[in-house]
Amino acid sequence: MFTRRLFHQRQFTFTRLVALCAVLLITALAVCNTGAPRGQASGKRQTLTFADRVAAQRAIEAVYHRQRIWPKDNPQPKPALDDVLPAAALRAKVEEYLRMSRALEVFTGAALTPEQLQAELERMARQTRQPAVLGALWAALDHDPLLLAECLARPVVAERELRLRIAECGMRIGGCEAFGLTAAANPPSAIHHPQFEEWWRGVRGALDVAVDAPEWAYRLPEQLQQTRALYVLRDGASGNQIYGYEVNETTGALTLLSGFPVATGNNRVGGGLTIDRTNQRLYAVNRDSNTVSAYTINPATGALTPLPFSPINLGLGTWGAIAVHPSGSPLVVVNNSSLLASYQVTATSATAAAGSPYNTPLTFPFSVVFSQDGNYVYTGGSNNALVGFSVNATTGVLTQ
Repeated sequence: MFTRRLFHQRQFTFTRLVALCAVLLITALAVCNTGAPRGQASGKRQTLTFADRVAAQRAIEAVYHRQRIWPKDNPQPKPALDDVLPAAALRAKVEEYLRMSRALEVFTGAALTPEQLQAELERMARQTRQPAVLGALWAALDHDPLLLAECLARPVVAERELRLRIAECGMRIGGCEAFGLTAAANPPSAIHHPQFEEWWRGVRGALDVAVDAPEWAYRLPEQLQQTRALYVLRDGASGNQIYGYEVNETTGALTLLSGFPVATGNNRVGGGLTIDRTNQRLYAVNRDSNTVSAYTINPATGALTPLPFSPINLGLGTWGAIAVHPSGSPLVVVNNSSLLASYQVTATSATAAAGSPYNTPLTFPFSVVFSQDGNYVYTGGSNNALVGFSVNATTGVLTQ
C-alpha cells in the first residue's frame, strides 16, 4: 500500500437532494433506435498522423491487455501494458501494417480502397463472436469512423490481401513474377504460404510507411451505432430513483427515456453511480440499505434490467463511492469506516474477494478510481491522502 498527501486541500460537501450523477456513454451492440442514421459521415478528423496511429494502436492494445486472464497460480501481479508492449513495439506494429499496405501498391498496383476498409468494419460488426470486446474497441477509438477504418480495419485487410495475393500467384503462369517468387506446383492457403514469411523479411525494409489515406465518409456499422445517455441517481424519503435521459448531441437537450425513473429499492440516502462499459452494466450504491443495485443496460433503448445477483449486500457501513475495473471485474466500493470492498463479478454472481473489505488509513474515503490499465485502484479521503492498491483482476484481491 502506498499513501500520498494531496497537494491541494479542498472542502467537500454532500447534499441529500442529488447523491451523484455521471455522464455515461453507451456503446450499442445491436441496432440502435436513437443512434446516428446509417451512412452518416464522420464529423471528426479527416487526416491521421503517424502519432495518431500509434496512440490508436495503444488504445487497441489496452483493450486486448485487459481481456487477457492472468494465471491464478502466478503470484506476481499482471504486468502493465507498457511493460509488455513499450512505445517502440507499438510503433513497430503500426509500421508493419503500413508497410503491408504499401506492398500492395508497389507489387500489385492496387492500393487498399476506402470501400474495402468500410466493408471490413461491416464484417467485424456482423460476424463478431465477442460483441463486448468489439464494443470496447469501438469505445477505445472514440467511435471515430476514420480511426476505426484506418487503425482497426486496415491492419487486418492489408495482411489478409497481401497473403492472398502471394498464395494466388502460384495459380497463374508468371503470376509470382511481380513478387520475385517462384510459383508453387500446389499453391497452399493464403494464410500458410511457406514463401510468404521469407519473402516479407526480404522486402519489408525497403518499403516506406507513407500510405495515402484519401478522405472518405466512413460510417459506423449499423450494428454498432451508439446511443448516448445521462443517468442521475436521485434520493428521497419516498425512495431513491435512477433517471435516464437521451442526450441530443447537437443541442445538448435531454429527453427522459421510456421506463424511467427506476426505483433502486432504497430510501433517503443514495451513493455513487458507475458504469461497466465493457459489459454494459450500471451499478448504484444504496447507502441506507448497505447494498448496490446492479443492472444490465439495453444498448438500443438505454433501459435498465436488474441483474440476477442484484442487490449486492455490502455489510454494515456508510457506503458511497464506487468504481468498476476496465474489464468489468472487480467492482469496488468505499465507506466512511475506512474500508474498501472488492467483488468478483460475473453475469450471474457478485462474490466478495478473499480478504475483502480491506482497511485503509483514510478518514472518510470519498472517491475511488482504477488506473487506465486496471492494475491499480486508488481511493482518497478527507484527511487529504491518496491510497493505492495493486489489483488482481482474476480474483478481485487487492494488495496493500
